[in-house]
Amino acid sequence: MIKGYIKDTGTNSGKTLVAECIVEDGRVTSEEWTSVWSSMWTQASDYCEKVKAHPVFGKSDFNIIGLS
Repeated sequence: MIKGYIKDTGTNSGKTLVAECIVEDGRVTSEEWTSVWSSMWTQASDYCEKVKAHPVFGKSDFNIIGLS
């Protein structure tokens, strides 16, 4: 839902906006409790590595929306 809103907002303003969901361990399931049991520092480090390796976000400025 948020990804579509961001894309539509960009399109309506004549811009190309990229929105992606980067999740812990590459999975989105209600059974994953990794974020509860691992430290915030570990999670932040993991996400930084994923962003650096991303073909768009790793090569440009970007904004982050965090949902909890």
